[in-house]
Amino acid sequence: MTTIAFMIKKPTFSGFLFFRCEALVEEYLHWNDPVGLVIVSLTFLGLVLTALTLVLYIINISNPLIKASSRELTGMMFWGIVTSFGCVLAFVMEPSGRVCMTRFLGVALCFTLLYAPLLTKTIRIYRIFEAGKHMIRKPSCVSSRSQMAIVLSIILIHVRVKNFDKF
Repeated sequence: MTTIAFMIKKPTFSGFLFFRCEALVEEYLHWNDPVGLVIVSLTFLGLVLTALTLVLYIINISNPLIKASSRELTGMMFWGIVTSFGCVLAFVMEPSGRVCMTRFLGVALCFTLLYAPLLTKTIRIYRIFEAGKHMIRKPSCVSSRSQMAIVLSIILIHVRVKNFDKF
């Protein structure tokens, strides 16, 4: 299946033996296609399960384990999950400039929203345990504010690189 995302003029392809140019027919996944319905249904199921998980997280927000897990980074990961489900819906929409930009930037951005906090949490835990072996005081850059700054800088770098890749 061919998807033509952004057209400046009518795209064509060479016909039989390159003797004539024929117009390309736009084909894309529709909402009412069986595959489209399955994708949309699974997306909404994932959104509902994510919402239930978020509710459970908020109910248990005073739990020491959740307090120690850097709530801001966990919120960023929840946002990444929700945006990833939202970006899936862009693949069953009719192609336009905004939809194609969402497909291009959104999918990569939502994975960055998921993995940058996870990477930052992992590095934070590693640094805390390594610092515990050698010194008594807390290592630098393990506060919530500095962790969010690290995550946001990773996201900004990703968006910047992704934009230069396309244009």
